[in-house]
Amino acid sequence: MRNRFERQLITPILEHLADPAGYGLDPVKGLGVVVPHRAQRADLQEEVPILTLIDPVTGAGTVSAVDTVERFQGGERTVILVGATESDREYLLASGKFLMDPRRLTVALSRAKRKMVLVAARSVFELFSADEETFTNSQLWKNLLRRTCTVPLWTGERGGRRVEVWGNSPTTPWEV
Repeated sequence: MRNRFERQLITPILEHLADPAGYGLDPVKGLGVVVPHRAQRADLQEEVPILTLIDPVTGAGTVSAVDTVERFQGGERTVILVGATESDREYLLASGKFLMDPRRLTVALSRAKRKMVLVAARSVFELFSADEETFTNSQLWKNLLRRTCTVPLWTGERGGRRVEVWGNSPTTPWEV
């Protein structure tokens, strides 16, 4: 359940948000990354070590900015980045009750105090299912896109794939 493309896409964002010369967000209260799978969490922790605090005595990670939605319940961060780049439609349909669960989405989105960044595959927003529960839950994702991501900010290519960045009003500056 590792997604190399997602890692390559969000690593520069995370590095900039965590970099003391950038926004300097720490993994304790500043920056959080919500991913659906533990393997993706481990992949990002390895790729972006600044997201994990290491105990100098034991060498073990004590706090990580990257975790699954279940482990973020009750915790908040200044900025939350949510990874939802599953692009395989069949997998989304098979795991719809897990990935599209409205409680998971609510927890992921509500952890951010100031800013939430969602990195998602178009397939997440275009999912159509004959299963009534999955259909209803997918409508939440569609509404999220339609109602909050209304302004195209950038379109280009990363790793041979088309990437679009959408947001709210680009005239409203964001400060941490």
